[in-house]
Order: sequence, then C-alpha cells, then structure tokens
Amino acid sequence: MNLKSGFIVSGDTATGPERTLFEYVPEQVSARLPFLESFVSRIPLSEKQKAFSLEIRRSPTLEHIRFWLVILLVVIGAFGCGFLGLAIWNKRAGQLRSDEDERVLRENEIKFRDFAEIASDLFWSTDKALQIDYSSEAPSDLSVKPLQALLVGDMSTGAIQINEHVAKRLAEGLHNHKSFRDVRYRCKDGSEPARWWSVSGKPRFDSEGQFCGYRGTGRDVTKETQARHALIASKEEAEIANRSKSEFIANMSHELRTPLNAIIGFSEVLQSERLGPLGLERYCSYAADIHNSGNHLLSLINDILDLSKVESGFDDLNEEKIDVAEVVRALVILINPHAVKGDVKLEMELDDDLPLLFADERKIKQILVNILSNAIKFTRSNGKVVLKIRCLGSGEFEFQTHDNGIGMTPAEVEKALLKFGQIDSELNRKYDGTGLGLPLSKALTELHGGVLEIDSLKNRGTTVTIRLPAFRTMSPDARVARDNAADKPSQSVSGGSNATGGTNAP
Repeated sequence: MNLKSGFIVSGDTATGPERTLFEYVPEQVSARLPFLESFVSRIPLSEKQKAFSLEIRRSPTLEHIRFWLVILLVVIGAFGCGFLGLAIWNKRAGQLRSDEDERVLRENEIKFRDFAEIASDLFWSTDKALQIDYSSEAPSDLSVKPLQALLVGDMSTGAIQINEHVAKRLAEGLHNHKSFRDVRYRCKDGSEPARWWSVSGKPRFDSEGQFCGYRGTGRDVTKETQARHALIASKEEAEIANRSKSEFIANMSHELRTPLNAIIGFSEVLQSERLGPLGLERYCSYAADIHNSGNHLLSLINDILDLSKVESGFDDLNEEKIDVAEVVRALVILINPHAVKGDVKLEMELDDDLPLLFADERKIKQILVNILSNAIKFTRSNGKVVLKIRCLGSGEFEFQTHDNGIGMTPAEVEKALLKFGQIDSELNRKYDGTGLGLPLSKALTELHGGVLEIDSLKNRGTTVTIRLPAFRTMSPDARVARDNAADKPSQSVSGGSNATGGTNAP
C-alpha cells in the first residue's frame, strides 16, 4: 500500500494547536482503491521537552489484493447472480403458472356454466341462509321459485305439494346440514300445468368447518311420475278385474256343477241299462263317451273353481287330524292304474311312525293327486315315479315326488307354474291337460302355510317337494308350535323355483 508520513507538533495550551512539521508522500505505485478508508497509525515522540506525533497512513491499492481473494469475490458474485437469477426465474414461472391456473379456472367456469345452461337438469346453490345465490335457470322460472320455498319451508302459497313425512325429514336434514337425495314434490303456478320435480343437495363447508350453504341438482320427473301413477292405476284396475272374475267363477260353482252332475248321472243310467236295454251296442258306447267327457269336464271345472276360490280369498281350510300314511295308500291305489297304463313303476317310501297332520284332508289329496299325475304323465315307458313322505328334524312335514321323465328347463318351470301354462312335448300332446295342476297345488300348499319347490333337469327328471310348516305336525315337539300359531292366519309362502320342474297335471 502507499505510505504517507508526517511529523505533527503535539498541541497544548502553551504552544497552541498542532501543526505539521514534516510530510513525506512516496511515489504512487498503483491506483488507490475507492470506497476504502486508509489505515492510520500514530506513534507519540518527545524531544527536548517537546511532544511530537508520528502519523503513518496506509491506503490499499489493487496490487496488494490477494489472488485467492479475487477468486473468492468472483465466486461469491457468481453465486449471488445465480441465486438472483433463480429467484427471478421462479417468480416468473410462478406468475406464469398462476396465470395458467387462472385461465384454466376461467375456462372451466365458462364450461360449467355452458353445461348448466343447456342441461335438462337444474343446477343450484345457496348461501348459509339457504337463499339461492346461483341457478342454471332464471330466478323467476317455475323450477326455481318452488325450490326456494321448499328449502326455507314456506308452504303458505300452496304452490308446492309434498308428502308431510318427506317434508319433515327434509326440514330436519337442512337444519342439521345433512345431504338429501331424490326429494319429490309437485309444484303449480297459475294456469301452468302442474310439474313434478326431484331435487338432491349436498352441504358445503369452509376450511374451518363452518357451514356455507348447499349445492344441488333438480330434475323434472313429471312424465316418469305420471307413468308410474298410470301403471299403479292400471295394476289396481287389473287386480279389481281379476278379483271380480275369481269371485264370479267361485259364485258360479252351483250353476256349473249341477247340470254336469245330471249329465254324468243320466249317462251312468244309460250305460248300465238300468231301465232296460238300449237296443244297439253303439248307444252304450255313446253313453260311456258322455260319462267320460262329463267327468273330465267336471274335473276341469272343479280345478278352476278351486283355484278361483283361493285367489279370491273365499276358500277356507277344513282342518282336522289326518293319518297321512292311510291317505297316501288310498291315493296310490287310485293312481296306480294310470301308472300301469303308461308302463310306469310307482313306488312309495314312508317314514316309520309318521305323526298325524293337522290339515285339510281333501286339499292334501288334491295336491298329491296333481303332482303324482304329473309325474306319471311325463315319464316315458319303463320309467319310475317315487313318492317319499317324511317328518323332518325341524318338525316340518315333507311330501316329495321324483321321476326320471322328460324334465324341464328353468324357463319351462316358470311357464308350468302359470295358470293354463303347458310345456310343448310329445307326451303333453299325447294326454289331455288343463295346465292347472301345478298352479293349483302351489296355491293349496301356500294356503296351508307351506312351500312348493321344483327341481328338474331337461331329459333327466323332476323332483317336486311340498313342505308344510312344523306347527301342522302333531308330534309332541311340534304341538306347542301349533298351539302358538292356532290363532294366526296361515301364511302364504312363495314356492321356490331355483331349478326346473314337471309340467302341469291334467
């Protein structure tokens, strides 16, 4: 560094202020660095009782700067510039991202509003006071004004019609800030036709969990509601017509059966020639045909009347204690000629010590005759039909027929359980039938509170199971259940159709 030295007389009160006695400034070697103060050193001296001060000044210059210091300053400057550039770049990128996010937000808002305006549904939102602050329809529109009245519970205008319980649940949900879905109401404004609307809403909350209002949708369900009401009305009309038909047929039992009994009776007289010979053998054949046709027609009418009685609710059970083993043995004797005629083997399996059954004996016989006739009818020659009767461990009474006949598909089972539903087959065309056997058996089983199930495989055979409730068995364990259920009406249990079954009995 450059040196600048000088002698200065020490100042005191006797001699006056300091003054420079000598000053030496060396030749400048390099330029002095600006903005840097000189380093000053003072050395006190005394000579002949006089005080002097030697002052040495050092000023830094470029030649005294170390190389490593220069490098360090350059590196620090580079890092500083880099950080400054990075900060500027991040700020610019952040601004660009913010601008892009704002642009996307504006586009999405415009897109949402476009969709909301052209959508068939109504989009709406409210503030925390449940006042509508946005709707895709005009505020004066018929869909908006009733909605506002519905949300605030203003039913005084009479323009809204809503179920009282639905309105109460909606008010409670709005008060507790709960979601609601598919709330339906009817609204009418002046001469405009009434409309049905379905609205749904979801509450919205801020970051601190404070309620801010609702957002929701609305849908015009007028056509849907009108169609449902029309369907309900048609269903009620059909049920009334069906009940009227069943009641009419049930009431016609005497008028239908009386002439048939006369025809059958007189044909028996002619066939037996009780009042004398008919003269020609052909007349006896005609009398036999009349007798057989009359019996077949009477059987058909009896099935129709019995089914109509059950459907109309007029049929009652004449319940009594039944020895099922004796009843079944008598039925097998009656049915066996049909099995022999069709070259079908009929077997019976009964559990030992079967309890008595508390049921309607005539209807139980009718059920068993129908399902046995079905099994025999749709089993080919050299086939076999097995009737099993047992009391289950649960106390339920079970009748089951199994054959190795033609069987059916699931779709054919459903058809067979319909009234007059017959499955097309060579055996069906071979024998007469009304298609009422299985439906009637199912109805009579349900009248006893039981269930009829069908399990069948095409060309493999059919199993029909009839299961009566435990309270109908007279075993000691089941008697308590029967006594408890004695005062209750018989329950109607739908028959199972998880598998296929046989066709209807004749």
